[in-house]
Amino acid sequence: MTETLRLKRPQLLTDLACERIREAIVGGEFKLGEQMSEAQLAQRLGVSKTPVREALLRLKGDGLVEIHPQRGSFVFSLTPAQVTPRWPSTSRSRSRRRRSSQGASRGS
Repeated sequence: MTETLRLKRPQLLTDLACERIREAIVGGEFKLGEQMSEAQLAQRLGVSKTPVREALLRLKGDGLVEIHPQRGSFVFSLTPAQVTPRWPSTSRSRSRRRRSSQGASRGS
């Protein structure tokens, strides 16, 4: 009987803000490297700045947000060095697959 009377705890505003800001970043509502104003986010979410500030700290821990003292919070950004290593290996594997499929079709 005690299980049926148990109340569900409401989600914390910080949790809700974190979830919504994460969705906005992943969904492309914010560009890479774009500055994020705590005040504007708070207004958009309909909450005070405190849960937004806490949410941004969590997202920093996840690598989605960069926080620079006296400058603000920014969506993460990628450097060319972080992006470049992925492309050559992908194109090399495609060309290898292409060559192997061409060789297999010639041998048939």
